[in-house]
Amino acid sequence: MKSLRWLKALSLVAILSVAVCWYVLPRTIITPRRIHAAHVSPDAQTPIQHLEIEGVGGILLSGILVEPAGEAQANIILLHGISGSKEKQLGFGLRLAQRGIRALVVDHRAHGTSEGTYCTYGFYEKQDVSLWVEKMEALYPDESIGVWGHSLGGAIATQTLAIDQRLDFGIIESAFADLPTIVNDYQARIFGFPLPFIAAWSLDRAGEVAAFDPQLVSPATDAKEIIQPVLVVHGDADLHISAEYGKRIYEAIPHSRKAWIPIEGASHYDVQKVGGQPYFDRLVAFILSHRATQVYSAP
Repeated sequence: MKSLRWLKALSLVAILSVAVCWYVLPRTIITPRRIHAAHVSPDAQTPIQHLEIEGVGGILLSGILVEPAGEAQANIILLHGISGSKEKQLGFGLRLAQRGIRALVVDHRAHGTSEGTYCTYGFYEKQDVSLWVEKMEALYPDESIGVWGHSLGGAIATQTLAIDQRLDFGIIESAFADLPTIVNDYQARIFGFPLPFIAAWSLDRAGEVAAFDPQLVSPATDAKEIIQPVLVVHGDADLHISAEYGKRIYEAIPHSRKAWIPIEGASHYDVQKVGGQPYFDRLVAFILSHRATQVYSAP
């Protein structure tokens, strides 16, 4: 009788484990929390415009265009991190607008007010960003367009730069190098020890659910195709995404029109705060070196 109870208990544990690995863990990877951040109100001198486009697969994507008070000197698309939103990036867009830079802040698919159920870490998102580039080109022909992304946004920016030469420059901040590695890292941090087989199995299953190949999501590999000038930035105290991953992306970029900017003492979420005004000024100078004339100056 005692053996039977043990057998039933073990069977229950096995069934629950399979259910967690088959259903819960894969969807945890690809289903971000939707956070509708409080709207940041611009001042009367900073016009904003709400935009929508149709993304890959026909889903509706939302963005906010922030105009400088005077003539725009450059254009940049801002990409947020996992479970972020355009509203969270709007404050940064407003700061850029004060320096004469037109900023488009967007919600990725499955984030904010954009449609979509699953996040694919750049597999589809890079094509969505290319559609935003198309929108910006239609609104502002013959003007330079760049992309800046943090964390997930940095990984997406890297992948987009590799496929879309209409982008004139990029800023890659705190990005992961490849999806399988970062999923394994996050799983090990959550459980306290690595379970590479379960992480790999869950990720493969997530790919089946969201109809994408996780093995093809590799910013460090895609960086080999980047021809645009790029800044690669990472906090050297980042415990979420190792600075070594950012360095891998930087080293993979095959030209010299790039700069590696480690932010001393910065973790994953405070790069801009720790970098402070000198870091912001460097970003602005880099962006403004790519005006409509698209004349490059070294980063």
